[in-house]
Amino acid sequence: MNSGSAVIATWSQLWDGHSPEGFAVGQLAAADVTGEFDVPAVRRAWRRSIEQALPDGFHLRGNTFHGPAEGLRHEGGRLVDAAGHTALQLHQAVLEEAVGGTDRDPEQQLWRVAARFRLSAEGLRVYGTWRTFTGDHTVEDTVRTALDRWGQSHGAELAGTGRYGFEMLHAALDGRLGSETAVVQAVTAAYRAMLTTGLPPGFTLDDAAAVRGPHPKVEGVDVTGAVHAVDVTSVIATVLLAPRELLTAQQVAELIGAATADSARHTLSRWGVAAAEYRTGESGRVQARYDADQVRAARAARPGRGRRTLRSADGGATTDRSSRTPGR
Repeated sequence: MNSGSAVIATWSQLWDGHSPEGFAVGQLAAADVTGEFDVPAVRRAWRRSIEQALPDGFHLRGNTFHGPAEGLRHEGGRLVDAAGHTALQLHQAVLEEAVGGTDRDPEQQLWRVAARFRLSAEGLRVYGTWRTFTGDHTVEDTVRTALDRWGQSHGAELAGTGRYGFEMLHAALDGRLGSETAVVQAVTAAYRAMLTTGLPPGFTLDDAAAVRGPHPKVEGVDVTGAVHAVDVTSVIATVLLAPRELLTAQQVAELIGAATADSARHTLSRWGVAAAEYRTGESGRVQARYDADQVRAARAARPGRGRRTLRSADGGATTDRSSRTPGR
């Protein structure tokens, strides 16, 4: 009996092309969209997505899938279990889900991966995803982790502002400040605005947290350095500890260019900006007050500033075209 690793299958036994990269290039070429994507980035990301989706004990080495050999023995030149099942018969479903996602559709899964690397109408290409720069999947993940650490050592300062309730202060001291949705949204908006300002000219951080810049690629630009130069803990302190400028809904309307106070309230709700507190106005009615910094940060990081991408029913990215092409 074997207890190590066994060859399950080569890529070409299950899918078109001799490798994941060949499959990706073939799909892009068949759809006649090679010129619309950063192809090398798609190739790398496609392989990486498969490797990360494989469960423990499974690996993609070159163009060959390997998996657990426990319970298998050599018989007739093949590795089989006691019932005569080959390694491929035992583990094919695992490979299909790693490559094709839960619906086991490798083509649609590829287009989901490739969508992040579509060159924009302005000729922008992806220079890296958030995970490339930080190891985290999203900007929000980075913010949550930093908030958990920061809250434990700054609980007294938070309490000293008089702005926060017992539950939030307890969450901070308990290392759970990153679970406070409103706090995460406020810090993320400010962090994104600072990141966008700190990137080199011609570069932007899109809604999917990928940094896009000029195409063809500009060499010698330190995008990673620009991202790391923005200290998330400094942003947290600014958002949570700095004295607040509070605005009425009418003042927010004037700041963001909304027609009415009601329109401003709807916009703030859409941006995820909640009222900071409530005060009795000159009319004697209780009115919401909004944190001006949160409003400005949310306005700077509002969605839809870059090229709009439509979403298909299965969550894949597509553009608005009359003819249907996978992933377009």
